[in-house]
Amino acid sequence: MLWEASEKPSTRKWSDRALQNRPSGYIAREGRTVQTSAMRGGAVPFNLLPIPNANTDETEGHPASTPYDLAAWWSRYILPPKVVLLAMFCGSGTMLAAGLDNGASKVVDIEKERKYLEVAKRRVG
Repeated sequence: MLWEASEKPSTRKWSDRALQNRPSGYIAREGRTVQTSAMRGGAVPFNLLPIPNANTDETEGHPASTPYDLAAWWSRYILPPKVVLLAMFCGSGTMLAAGLDNGASKVVDIEKERKYLEVAKRRVG
C-alpha cells in the first residue's frame, strides 16, 4: 500500500496520468481519476486502500492486528444491516468494534488466546 506517490509517477503531471486507455478498451474519465489520485496523495493503482499500520495501544501488541479503517471498510462493504457478526479469530477485537459501528446488531467472538479475548471484550464493551 502506498502513502505517497513514488518518485517517478509524482514527477509526471496529473493530466498525463489521468486519461488512460486500458487493454480492455475502457478509457478512464480524467476528472474522476485526477480527483481520486489527489485524494490518495498520488497513490496508484487506484484499487489500493492506503491505511496506516495497525500496531496501536488498543491492540496491546497483537501480532496480526487489523487496522480499524480497513475493518470498517470491509464491514460497510460486506455486512447487511442488523446482522450477527461472527469473528472466528477475533484477536484484539478490531473487526468486532468496526462491525458494531457499521450496522451489526451483535458480535460473536472466538479467540484461543485469553489475553486477546480480554482486550477484545474491553474494546467492544
